[in-house]
Amino acid sequence: YGVVASAFAFYNILAISLLVVLTVTMRPAAALYGAGNLAGLRYLFRRLTLLMLVSGAVVAVVYLVTLPALSAFLRVPVPVLLSLSPAVALTLVVGVNRGILQGEGRFGWLSAVLTSESAGRAALAAVLVLVGFGPSGALAGVSMAMGLAYLLGLVPLRQLLGAGAVERVPMREVMTFAFPTVAAVGGITFLYNADIVLVSHFMSDRAGVYASVATLGRIVYFATFSITGVMFPNVSAQVARGESAVRTLKLSTLAMAGIAGVIVLGFA
Repeated sequence: YGVVASAFAFYNILAISLLVVLTVTMRPAAALYGAGNLAGLRYLFRRLTLLMLVSGAVVAVVYLVTLPALSAFLRVPVPVLLSLSPAVALTLVVGVNRGILQGEGRFGWLSAVLTSESAGRAALAAVLVLVGFGPSGALAGVSMAMGLAYLLGLVPLRQLLGAGAVERVPMREVMTFAFPTVAAVGGITFLYNADIVLVSHFMSDRAGVYASVATLGRIVYFATFSITGVMFPNVSAQVARGESAVRTLKLSTLAMAGIAGVIVLGFA
């Protein structure tokens, strides 16, 4: 379990890019959807999908080239890290789908995509481990589940893939927003993954025990993640319409504090 946890924690750091792409995509998508600009939304989706597919391929090549060095630092066998390479390639483009769904406020579909990926990881990993693929199989399940979830995410976006009017929207603001997003999302994600990566390197014999306890801490974060997921597109749409979003922000803060407080008390 220590090998799997260490490799997955490292992947979660790489997956900062997914959260950044999701957030950057969601903001203009919410504004375009709120304005009823389907043609602009279609352009945003297609342009970002193409850009992220190319970027993801480049990232995957760099990942494969650096595998020996990563293996040595993490003390994880190369085949185990290799099984994550499809997920690395898909990470960026997956964020586009989810950002559009979140921006459109289609939380039912977004939940279905996220749940199918989580359930798929568990089910596929269990099957592959049971048939003898070990840690490599467990992490291959991550890649396979991400691919299936990406295809599922395309179903509600059919209207953006098919024929229809396209209206060019400026991309400079979208790209500019990426810089503060990297700082915010990257900082948070790094905090709850970097410790596991470092434990893997310096105390590899205890990595499994440490990671299992650290997972309990992540529950508090992910239990409140849905609140911000709903809040952000609503706030973006309100600001785009010139409305105040203070009430939405306050209610979201209270909801997050309440959920986190109950879980922490339960742990105590």
